[in-house]
Amino acid sequence: LFEVKVDSGRLLVCSLNLIGNDDPIRCQMRSSLIRYLSGPAPAKLDKLSANELALLFRDLPPEETKQAGWAKDLEPIPVKK
Repeated sequence: LFEVKVDSGRLLVCSLNLIGNDDPIRCQMRSSLIRYLSGPAPAKLDKLSANELALLFRDLPPEETKQAGWAKDLEPIPVKK
């Protein structure tokens, strides 16, 4: 979970699965994040340009991910046992 300033706006990135209403903790986290984002932005946020942001969320060609041994989410590819 992180937040950055991008151009004149702000972006909150959350890697948690907050979809669905079957888990009260999930619902509370989603509700809290929505409430947080509806308020004023913090005075000090790290800044990213739109180009820097695009580099963070780009798709790598399949041959590039296989050579590096990394999956799309930048975690090591699991080894099957």
